[in-house]
Amino acid sequence: MKELKSSCGASDGSRKFIESTFEATRNRFGIHTSKSWLEPYYQLANRLTFAHFLLENKIKASLLYIYFLNGWIKDTKETF
Repeated sequence: MKELKSSCGASDGSRKFIESTFEATRNRFGIHTSKSWLEPYYQLANRLTFAHFLLENKIKASLLYIYFLNGWIKDTKETF
């Protein structure tokens, strides 16, 4: 699924900050992995990190993903 895969396009300086926030997120949620979160699922890691940010700031938050497979296919011939 193409929409699930993404990579971080940040500059080197920003990447270091992003990596440190991802590390804090992994620690909070007890995720133990040596794989980089900068790819191939960067957007998922980014959303988890935002949830972590909200929780750290005493804002109740949940993350819900809903995906529809083999759903509606857009007709290229639009009629009005």
